[in-house]
Amino acid sequence: MIIDLPTRNLRANNSLIKDGILFIRNRLSLKRVMSSLTYQMKGRRKCFYCHEKFLPSQMTLDHLYPQEIGGPTITNNLVPCCNECNGRKANMTQEEYFVFSHLSSTDEKLKYSIELSVRRKEFQKKGLYELPAEWLQETSTNRIKFHTIKISEEEYSRKQEKFLECGHLPKPIVVDRKLNLLDGFHWLIIARNYDIKTVNVIKLDNVELIGAKRLEDLISKG
Repeated sequence: MIIDLPTRNLRANNSLIKDGILFIRNRLSLKRVMSSLTYQMKGRRKCFYCHEKFLPSQMTLDHLYPQEIGGPTITNNLVPCCNECNGRKANMTQEEYFVFSHLSSTDEKLKYSIELSVRRKEFQKKGLYELPAEWLQETSTNRIKFHTIKISEEEYSRKQEKFLECGHLPKPIVVDRKLNLLDGFHWLIIARNYDIKTVNVIKLDNVELIGAKRLEDLISKG
């Protein structure tokens, strides 16, 4: 998939947009880069949901498709949002929150929330993702390249428990255009440890992870 980027060439800390491609230095947090780009493109004063204006300190970023269901931290899936709306939306999608917001009574909202929870569990049991189909593709697990980083035993155990409960990876893995890992390290390690041959990935076709030296060369060439 192609993610939304500023149309002009842009240099930021340890990243560069050049000719429509976002180059990110190895080991740099994807969340940090995407959050910065989202604020640059969509502003940091007006809430996407209530349309009210706030101070930057009162704003945060919301995932249109929540992280709980595999929503990636990419510009296409992020919007500026006030703290109050973000708290009310919780783990609903944009469409679900729209329906929820127009329910008149507390009982109706409670009933709707319970229905969403039941439906979400059914999706997880079936190994389905509540994400746009065009975002996803299957890729051989062994084709995904990554730099070795320290495994958090606590996080690995928590995600392994979730994997065993579901019987599959509950979230897709995010990779760049050359299948370098961008997000989902522990899920990838679990997939390899359990000999899962193919995994669902979100492949960002206009993003590339590169080394510090190459990034410096690209910046110096303008």
